[in-house]
Amino acid sequence: MPYFPFESDAARAAAIYFTKREGGRINKMKLVKLMYIVERTALQEAETALFGGKYFSLPYGPIISEVVDALDGETWSGLQKSGSHDVALTPGVEVPNEFLSVWSGEMLERVYREYGHMDQWQISEYTHAHFKEWKQPQGAIKRVPITLSDILPEPNAELESLAAELTFLDSLS
Repeated sequence: MPYFPFESDAARAAAIYFTKREGGRINKMKLVKLMYIVERTALQEAETALFGGKYFSLPYGPIISEVVDALDGETWSGLQKSGSHDVALTPGVEVPNEFLSVWSGEMLERVYREYGHMDQWQISEYTHAHFKEWKQPQGAIKRVPITLSDILPEPNAELESLAAELTFLDSLS
């Protein structure tokens, strides 16, 4: 399945941005959903990935697998687990803007303005109702892959070909 290689620095910057907008602490599921929504928006509107990675449907909605892995593994400096369901900023951390373009920063702000007022359950329900690519996993299947063509409003062979080439090049490193 073609995908855009994951850009951890850009994703970390976005995670810090959203956590900062929430006052320094955010529910992990809400953060994961906001990250997916901004990625989906970039793919649909500009046919480009902000973070890349592999996308999946889980029972509570779509995710970027590498974002969940980074948050579960506490591998992003500046962010730490806070309780069993929250992520918090390390004191004094700032958004590393060098990994965000002006456009991506504006996209983060727009997504936060639109969805930031929702809690994790409201965002989850919203994705179930409005994101055609989300599918409820059935039986023993815990997650269902989401392809680029599932996300895009119309098929885009060039974008999928580019993603396939990048997938191949990423596998070589």
